[in-house]
Amino acid sequence: MIAVRSIRGPGASPGTSRFRHAHIARARARAQASDDGFTLLETIIVILILGVIASVIVPRALSVGRRQSEAESKQVQRLISVALDKARLWNQPAAIEYREENPSSARKGERGVGRLSVWSMRADAAAVESDATGAARTKWSEDGLVEPVFLTRTKLALATQNGQPLPPAAWRITLAPGQPRPLLVLNLEGDAGTRFSIRLEPDAPGAIRIDETPGAAAKPAGSGQRSIDLDDTGRGQSTW
Repeated sequence: MIAVRSIRGPGASPGTSRFRHAHIARARARAQASDDGFTLLETIIVILILGVIASVIVPRALSVGRRQSEAESKQVQRLISVALDKARLWNQPAAIEYREENPSSARKGERGVGRLSVWSMRADAAAVESDATGAARTKWSEDGLVEPVFLTRTKLALATQNGQPLPPAAWRITLAPGQPRPLLVLNLEGDAGTRFSIRLEPDAPGAIRIDETPGAAAKPAGSGQRSIDLDDTGRGQSTW
């Protein structure tokens, strides 16, 4: 009688056992390799997806930054034109003041936020009562009808008066009726590489704004809206 042994039992042949162990080892190696990282195809797919996302998000972010910088440059242009109107049409001295205000979180050596405002020369009631004369009868005060402009999207890279640089941290330019007007130039640098030049020429009716961003058409823009709607700002009862 011939005895037959099953290869599945404890008496399986040594060759079959070695084959089974080799198969299990290869399967474990493949599983470990897949857990170690991405395959080449998966890496290529991830790179393509990131490229598509960047091509959509980056241009939009640059466009938003450019629009915000442009809007801020228009506010500066309008503020200078309003100061000129006060001196030229309202027949009273006016001044344009720039000052850096350091934020509370500013680190040592970091430039603060630029602030542009309009100042007016008004009669000093206390000085008039004391029968003061000349300059003592008047004092400079910030004009409450003109909103200041805070340079948060742009920075004042350079300001010049008649070609001479002004102090970088603080300055004031006076516009007096009947007096020669200085040539004032403000160079602003903003987000997305934007550059704007705000110019107040000695004989111009208002400030002009020139877009000097690389690749942009450097065409001067008009002086913009300069009227102040007191009712619209909730100050309908304010004294002119």
